[in-house]
Amino acid sequence: MRADGDLVVTVCDRAHEELGFPVDVHWSIPDPVPTGTPEAFDRTVEEIGRRVDNLAPRLSLPTSPTSVAVPAIP
Repeated sequence: MRADGDLVVTVCDRAHEELGFPVDVHWSIPDPVPTGTPEAFDRTVEEIGRRVDNLAPRLSLPTSPTSVAVPAIP
């Protein structure tokens, strides 16, 4: 359940398309399962970490419970 002030980030295209509520940020990150190698999973974790590291400092503290500034992250 989504609460006021939550920031929803999807990393899977299917989840982004099928969620029953709005998503704040969507990162289309390749699924490592088809490749199935430890390296594929490592790359995925590294990519998510890089994006989180870029996003976190850009978030402003909300001035009200429902206002969070979310910039576009490539």
